Amino acid sequence: MAGEERLKTLGDDSAPGAYSAPARSALDFAEEEPGAAAGPGPLSGRLTRVSTWHGADPNDTGEHVTSVKCHRSAKEYYTVIQNVKKAYQIQEFGEFQEYNDDIEYIMDALQPTNSVSTRCLSATRLAGKCMAAAFRMHLRAHGTVTRFFAALADAPSDPSLSLCTSAVMFILSEDQLNMDLDKSSLELMLSLLDSDATAPSPESAESNGELCKNRAKVRELCAQLQRQGQAKQLNLDTITAGHLSMETLLSLTSQRAGAWFKEELRALGGVDRLMGTVSDSLRCLRQTDELRRQRDTIARVSRCLRVVENVTSRNEENQRHVLQCGGGAGLATLSELFQLAERELADCTPADCEEADGAARVLLEMTDTLMKVLVNLSAASAPGLFAAILHAVLRLPDRLPEHRQFDLLLLSMYLLMNVTESSAENRRRLVAAAAPPRPGRIIEVSTGSAVSELLQMFYRLVALASEVETHTDRILDGSVPAAPAPGAHADSGPQPDAGEVTATALIQKAGHHMEKTVIAAYIGVLVGHLAMDNMEFESLVRAQLKDGRFTDVVEVLHKLLSFMDLTNTGRPETLHEMRIMRRIIDFMTRADNPAGGPAGTGAGGALSSDLAGVLDMSL
Repeated sequence: MAGEERLKTLGDDSAPGAYSAPARSALDFAEEEPGAAAGPGPLSGRLTRVSTWHGADPNDTGEHVTSVKCHRSAKEYYTVIQNVKKAYQIQEFGEFQEYNDDIEYIMDALQPTNSVSTRCLSATRLAGKCMAAAFRMHLRAHGTVTRFFAALADAPSDPSLSLCTSAVMFILSEDQLNMDLDKSSLELMLSLLDSDATAPSPESAESNGELCKNRAKVRELCAQLQRQGQAKQLNLDTITAGHLSMETLLSLTSQRAGAWFKEELRALGGVDRLMGTVSDSLRCLRQTDELRRQRDTIARVSRCLRVVENVTSRNEENQRHVLQCGGGAGLATLSELFQLAERELADCTPADCEEADGAARVLLEMTDTLMKVLVNLSAASAPGLFAAILHAVLRLPDRLPEHRQFDLLLLSMYLLMNVTESSAENRRRLVAAAAPPRPGRIIEVSTGSAVSELLQMFYRLVALASEVETHTDRILDGSVPAAPAPGAHADSGPQPDAGEVTATALIQKAGHHMEKTVIAAYIGVLVGHLAMDNMEFESLVRAQLKDGRFTDVVEVLHKLLSFMDLTNTGRPETLHEMRIMRRIIDFMTRADNPAGGPAGTGAGGALSSDLAGVLDMSL
């Protein structure tokens, strides 16, 4: 019969097979006991080998197919399941569902319709869940954080709820990744800063008991964070909603919170809060003879200044706002703080600044951040600031470790260039200023004018850069071997390739050479501002130069300008600096060659109003 299959068992291959029903799958169960077993063994009588031929005529030999069938009674518990998921898929689905169930449960309990105790319990549970990185990643991936804060918008009205809410914010802010924050969440954070004023009175024993219980839970969570190496700056004895909210605010920067952060922080009063904290801390620092004893206060000021420096960078509205804080006392506060820090660092030794977590090191880091803030605000000046900057340029680097001198000297030079570029009065003060006395002398006698000592520093840096350049050339020529890396020993393992050692040495030499060239070039920019502004100042500067010519200054400025051409990314601040340098180079070149035009006048004269502005830290 066409289209049917002919079957025969393994026990009787020669016997003619009977016609059967249409072919089944190899996994089908046999409805009846097989005629012959597959062979001796434990499966004898259970398995049947079935041969089939496919063809139009069953009498003709067609395609031969062999399959093995098992009777249903032999595997009573055998079940075929289709579309089975992989193990990792099941695990992922289970974790996702668990996280979602926890989030929905917590979200329902945080709603304002519930009692305060229920909401506090749910908030502390949320804070505990946020201790796990996987849970934080789930919140961030699905944008759930802002939903929690929206449900807790009324938290400042209750001290217990505000404490638990600030704990959630603080734990989330300790994450290394961006914290999910929007305008309403930032507004809630700033509102929590004042929540300590709503603390319950001693008469309300029930409220105090609830607050103490929640404070104990929050303290335990914060202690767990510290055991993990985080939140080291937090004092567990002063756990309050305002304290945790301020710590959260200090951990934020515009990079972590978004570009809108700068505008909203000013509009919602966050900048005023930060400057108020700096002002209050300054009053505490005035009351001690040695700032290094106030390590915690200095560290807190440093963290406030990091946020202020971030929000004032390339933001003129925030810069003007900081200058107007406290009735226009913002710059005076920062200037006084810089003078106190600069005097304290002058009494330190390089070894003091090397101590890990030492008070001197914390003070140095705070001073670096403070100078960055002043660079952003240096279009204005304050009493005593100019003298402190001059002292920081000429004397303070000698009191620091060698690897920290360049950073401080670079920031100090930026400050000095900015305050002299934008103010003719400061240029006159610089020309008339005497060099600060050197420390360690019984009788403090000035060593000369400040301009003279700046130019001495210029020639000293040029000579050191020339020595580094000569040594680099000798390394390339092979006449001088490249120095091995510090701490390398012959028996410390496989030796690096000679080419790798040479390349590393050349990179280090190039870094030292560039540092000295940058500082020398900025001194050249500074004297260029003086010389272009006034013919009398030009004569005073020439008297301090070798052969009375600007040749060495122009050469160093050309080197820095070439470097900036190579590394320029099109930033407006960098282009502004390069324009100023070209004008100074053009002026000095024509001043040394009067035939090209009168010195100090024409295109090489004082900076025009469209180019006036402060230098930015683009290097």
